[in-house]
Amino acid sequence: MAITNLIAVDLGASSGRLISGQFDGDQIHLKEQFRFSNQPVAVNGHLYWDYPKIFQEIKYGLAIARRDLGRIDGMSIDTWGVDYGILSQRGELLFAPHSYRDSRTDAVKKAFYQRISPCKLFLATGNQPAMINTNVQLFADVERYPFLLSEGADVLMMPNLIEYFFTGVKQTDFTIASTSGLLDVADRGWNDAVLQKLGMPRKWFGKLVTGGAVLGPLRPEIQAELQLNEDMQVINGVGHDTAAAVLALPLTPEDWQQTAFISCGTWSIIGRKTAKPIVSLEAEDAGLTNEGCFDGSNRLLQNVTGLWIVQELQREWSYQARWWILPK
Repeated sequence: MAITNLIAVDLGASSGRLISGQFDGDQIHLKEQFRFSNQPVAVNGHLYWDYPKIFQEIKYGLAIARRDLGRIDGMSIDTWGVDYGILSQRGELLFAPHSYRDSRTDAVKKAFYQRISPCKLFLATGNQPAMINTNVQLFADVERYPFLLSEGADVLMMPNLIEYFFTGVKQTDFTIASTSGLLDVADRGWNDAVLQKLGMPRKWFGKLVTGGAVLGPLRPEIQAELQLNEDMQVINGVGHDTAAAVLALPLTPEDWQQTAFISCGTWSIIGRKTAKPIVSLEAEDAGLTNEGCFDGSNRLLQNVTGLWIVQELQREWSYQARWWILPK
């Protein structure tokens, strides 16, 4: 049987990595091909993701993997939640994606909750209201830059934005969209009523894909640049990193009835899989939120501070050239 080589691009809020999965018909062999740092950049009082660097680092990793594996049959990308890019009518990114830790949402908090209360937002979307959420970030962008309403054409969440850079195809994965605070808790599509209340054009948000889809081959210029095989496919798989981790757990449906999970990274995510979103007032009071799984089911969870404190210490120590104090 022919060997199949796939690449998982896993992007977190502090690092990125490319992992190859080589399937020989019997076993899957995993290997880390490349790893790189991914840090938000402070410019003029705001935090942005260095998306050209992210894009270029992934290309470096693909070139390394191609030399190691000989050929690559496909790749898929997952990222952290809530962040996005806005494309123009010409398909160009209008400005660098902000980090969810950017402070621009502070100024619109009162106006945002005058449009829709935290309780109604939770009951409508299943997402715990928070200033980092996509809905608040987009509201802040439109308040600051009204031209977006006429010049903006598409909103793509981070994994789908990067896939667009590679393929030219615009498509949104359900799992990453479920972190936005803009989906309907009942049908799990875009919530038209919430979008209307927040003054966001429905046309910005494309059709959601559940269960994965093949986007197609790389742009020809990228194929040529990296000397990759023309039939390599980009797959819109599990866009959200926690949803990807949950999918990878070797559990049966029966196991899930009595299993909870902890996914630890910049954030620690504690939760369990449920058939449908849980939107009781008790769930809201407990600080729980609902996000989607690859198969369309639900993750009931809570975000708690993870390794971000360690990452901030490392950043501060690097400025002070004090890496020597880290334990060996």
